[in-house]
Amino acid sequence: MANYRKSNSILDMTWKQCLLLIIILLVFLDYEIGQYNKFLRSNRNVPSTQIKKGVKNNKSVVFYRDDCTSCRKALSILLVRNLFKKDLVLVNMNGSANKNYKTKYKLTSVPTIMNNNGNFDNLPTNDYIKAIQAVEKTDSNNSDLSNATDITIE
Repeated sequence: MANYRKSNSILDMTWKQCLLLIIILLVFLDYEIGQYNKFLRSNRNVPSTQIKKGVKNNKSVVFYRDDCTSCRKALSILLVRNLFKKDLVLVNMNGSANKNYKTKYKLTSVPTIMNNNGNFDNLPTNDYIKAIQAVEKTDSNNSDLSNATDITIE
């Protein structure tokens, strides 16, 4: 007599169960990608008070344009981080109500990250994470990334 034991391990799933699980994961992933794109393209007005409060609470404000290739590259990394840290305020500069921030905060390009350590722009994609992490450090070791230390928060 063969001795079979029942196991609830994912490795013991039949190929039909595995296929069903993969389909469910793909549908979920497709939905999440759609939500991500919808959010990035939203031209919602971000009040100036939300930006000021974000910087005051050690968050980083990310100014971006939804039609900017560099922004999309940086945001793909930043949004994954934000899922866990919740430390970003996102501002789409294509929104008509947000365009005044270009002069108000002396923005010269997108993506730009603004936080307590300054304005960060024209960085390689991975350095945007360093710019955000600089806020977490009390001694500001990464302040050399900043090219504009006056963040002009009134």
